[in-house]
Amino acid sequence: MKNYLFISLLLSISVCMGCSSSDSNQPETPNVEIPSVDELTSIQVGLVAYYTFNNGSGDDATSHRYDAALVNHPDMISDTPSGKGKAIRLKKDEKQYINIPYQLFKNTTYSATLWVKDFGAGILLSAVNIDKALDFPCFAARTASGKFELYSNNRGDPSKSYAFSYPFSTLQDGKWHMIGFTHIPSGDGFSCEKKLYVDGKFVANCEGVYDVPSSIKVQIGGDCDGHYTSFSEDMKLDNVRIYDRVLEAKEMDAIYRLERLQ
Repeated sequence: MKNYLFISLLLSISVCMGCSSSDSNQPETPNVEIPSVDELTSIQVGLVAYYTFNNGSGDDATSHRYDAALVNHPDMISDTPSGKGKAIRLKKDEKQYINIPYQLFKNTTYSATLWVKDFGAGILLSAVNIDKALDFPCFAARTASGKFELYSNNRGDPSKSYAFSYPFSTLQDGKWHMIGFTHIPSGDGFSCEKKLYVDGKFVANCEGVYDVPSSIKVQIGGDCDGHYTSFSEDMKLDNVRIYDRVLEAKEMDAIYRLERLQ
């Protein structure tokens, strides 16, 4: 049954790529290789939650049904990475953010991917604990460093905030970009490696220490219930995936290619 569904998806993508339109406002069909059935099968493994926003809500597209609340009525927009479906726009002035009232990060091994456009500094995705404080992971674009940062501990040492060497200003070009990160424990119980991917390609890594997640929910945008220093800037967002395992580089690339097409 799964292979049948994946083959149906491949056929639908192929048909779409073969279509033409006289509407000059339609996005050009991207020159992207269609993921194979094996690739599509692989990126379903360990998928905890998936938010596409295509039905105009924060519903989780997986069978887990970890549905999200869209706080303060953010807009659904037709500007998407593939030119199909819907994406979401979060506005700072209206204090809009996404609240997912579930513990999605239960392990010390995890990955996430999301598409962003027209974004500024602030929290992109963060777990939140019972004290309404940042938990792990917390993925943010920090003004102070100009870099993407991925927190995985609460030890209060700035040197352990793990700023990737990749500047987020590189992606502030008015285009959609897929960002992915992985958290890889070393096996000694405290040290880890983190990897950053952009548009399906590995771009940076960093090493540090980690604590076991103790979160009760996840937020996208916002200020982590007032704990973060400022509310996240405006952003467009689409296709948020959360995994309970480490995605390989080829899987990051497969997700990027899939979501450029569907």
